[in-house]
Amino acid sequence: MRKAVDWVRGFRPRNVLMHMHLFKNAGTTVDWALARCFGSSFATTDKLDQPESVYSPSEVEEFLCWNAGIRACSSHQFAPPFPERHGLRLHPFAFVRHPLDRVFSVYAFEKKQGQYSASSRLANQCSLPEYVEAHLSSGPTSVIHNFHISRLSRSGRGAFEGSASEGESLAMRRWQELSLGGVVERFDESMVLLEERLKPFFPEIDLAYVRQNTSRGRLESLDQRVEEGLAALPDPVRDRLLHMNQSDLRFYDWAVSELDRSLSKVPGFQEKLNQYLERCDKLSDSSPEP
Repeated sequence: MRKAVDWVRGFRPRNVLMHMHLFKNAGTTVDWALARCFGSSFATTDKLDQPESVYSPSEVEEFLCWNAGIRACSSHQFAPPFPERHGLRLHPFAFVRHPLDRVFSVYAFEKKQGQYSASSRLANQCSLPEYVEAHLSSGPTSVIHNFHISRLSRSGRGAFEGSASEGESLAMRRWQELSLGGVVERFDESMVLLEERLKPFFPEIDLAYVRQNTSRGRLESLDQRVEEGLAALPDPVRDRLLHMNQSDLRFYDWAVSELDRSLSKVPGFQEKLNQYLERCDKLSDSSPEP
């Protein structure tokens, strides 16, 4: 009996960091930082033959079972709810981005991709207003229609079928259950908070990064980017875009306030942020020019 008690006391659950790589939400930079930190114990996974689906809890569990050495992983198709199993402690996190800025970034990115997908082909064939109009007409899981709410409220069976307010509430609950709900426009602060929350489970965590997959010539000001993008749309298209992203805009504002609340509870946060930025600067200085 004593040996059994000692075994239980010495038992350590398997900790796995899980990045919900939401499309055009700084995910490539996050994955770069994870690969640098975890090396061969980091992996990405996507169901390439089912791009619109998400991993069910049982599929996540199966993936981790078959990849016992994985300590961090990333997928465009990770989505809550996540599996709960004795001996497995998951640490899911994701980033939200200003919904309108994200729309214009999606179009610019897909236009550069050429003939990669149906959506990128559309971007190459259409003007921005035509692209926006086409996507807003494609259904509730559109990549530019309340994208964050859609991804956070859906189930393995597809889009959430309740009311808009119920979908928002579910998305907020699930966001609060993550190890981190980061904000792209507050990327460095979010990464410091993520490090702080993960240190008890990953003492060696270091998520310094060199920014990846960014557009040259991009305006620095969020307000300027959004204003410029909206100005390129005819009034009916602009009004429809705003109307069909009301839930996401509310969610974004709420997520920013949640981040502020969390940061206010981190002792010595400004010093930790400065140290993090120094680590990032050193990495950037040592990286070759593209």
